[in-house]
Amino acid sequence: VATLSLWFVRPLAVRHLQPPGERFGVEALVGRAAYVVSEVSAQGGRVRIGGEEWTARAYDETLVIAPGTTVDVMEISGSTALVYPRE
Repeated sequence: VATLSLWFVRPLAVRHLQPPGERFGVEALVGRAAYVVSEVSAQGGRVRIGGEEWTARAYDETLVIAPGTTVDVMEISGSTALVYPRE
């Protein structure tokens, strides 16, 4: 009975002990600010996110974002950040 209780109860207890809003890996980059290194458009570009340089595309395909602009990371698709300029 003790073994079966651990088998079923432990996963529930671990799930409740973890902080709810904590994100890891590339999920943690979504919502962060980035700095445009080279022009970003629907075809591509480069941004710096927290000291790392990433390939990027504009979240809105009609936008062309100039170097030096601060943008928000809206989504990470593979190794490409989809970004949108800050207001």
